[in-house]
Amino acid sequence: SDVCSSDLRALFRLAVGYRGAGRNADSARAALDAFELARAAGDDSIAAEALGQLYQVSSYPPEFPDAQRLLDEALRLARRSNQPRTLARIMDSRARWLGEVSRIDDAIAATTEGLAYAQAAADHALIAGLLAIRATFHGRAGMLADGLADALRAREAAAKVGPRAEVTALFALAQANSHLSNSDEAVRLWTDVIDRYRTIGPPIGVAIALDARCHAQYEAGRFAESLSDARESIAAFEALKQRPSAASFSRAGMASIRLGRDTEARQWLAGLDAIADLGQHLSDPTRHRRTDAHCSLLVGFDASGNFLHHRDIGHLRRLDAEFLGHLGAQLYLHRVRARCRCRRRLGNRRLALAASRYKHGRSEEHTSELQSRFGISYAVFCLKKK
Repeated sequence: SDVCSSDLRALFRLAVGYRGAGRNADSARAALDAFELARAAGDDSIAAEALGQLYQVSSYPPEFPDAQRLLDEALRLARRSNQPRTLARIMDSRARWLGEVSRIDDAIAATTEGLAYAQAAADHALIAGLLAIRATFHGRAGMLADGLADALRAREAAAKVGPRAEVTALFALAQANSHLSNSDEAVRLWTDVIDRYRTIGPPIGVAIALDARCHAQYEAGRFAESLSDARESIAAFEALKQRPSAASFSRAGMASIRLGRDTEARQWLAGLDAIADLGQHLSDPTRHRRTDAHCSLLVGFDASGNFLHHRDIGHLRRLDAEFLGHLGAQLYLHRVRARCRCRRRLGNRRLALAASRYKHGRSEEHTSELQSRFGISYAVFCLKKK
């Protein structure tokens, strides 16, 4: 009935409101109640959106114990409902999950399909959000011009929505300019993003944007500003009881090297090592970033004209050769071997093993990461001469 549908929609909105307030446990309970009641009432649209909400708060009921099964069911219900807005929202969630598991081509396809539904519903908020996330995926796939075009379109759509949509679009635009090494413009845009997040929140947005501006400052040659942003970003993450970005430690170390502060740079390396859990599963993208940061900073020491000490070689030995193979041992270890005065210590056998696994055992899910300029730029820019 209409009353039942209205009540279900109110319960679903309660779940969304709880998530917005950071009350994820309450959000999960409300979303699960909405799903069960909607399924019993035959309301496929609300049932699908409730499952999408459960994904947003990483809550998986026994019936759907992981993200893939939960989102598969959400998509099945959404297609049966044939509601464009519902389909757009579920495709947005599905695209984000595909991005998390590094299926970037599938993520781009999902955002494109979701965008068509959002346009059919004339929902500018969904249009702006989907364009922004597709811009990120295009950047990860190395399709940099497409990423910039999506980010510009996202900003245009967001202007019709409101401040939160606008800051999300600006974030995508700043990221797209970073990918293209438009460093000055990227710094300007990241500064705008930071200012907006300071005004409307959330605080985690400030920490993430500071981390991103740190990289843009470094590429623009403003090493003191880059180091300052890295420090502030790490402090912001820690104040929120969140683990700081590994890249912030790497960039802080690189900036310290460029400023002639090698002792401080080694302290940043020690800090990076303290947060790096290199024993995680091979497919963990967080481990990818930490391994990347380790290699960049270690190569940076050598690029600055310093010999790597024996204790530094230990950091390289801790990096799993098979994992480096999956991420592109030929990219990382070739540069380490060419630049570092430690060829014998690393050992040709270990290098050959990693390169062989890279050549023959690389999984498809990492291919787009290897093609991404943003994903490899840390290893590249740290090799530039002073």
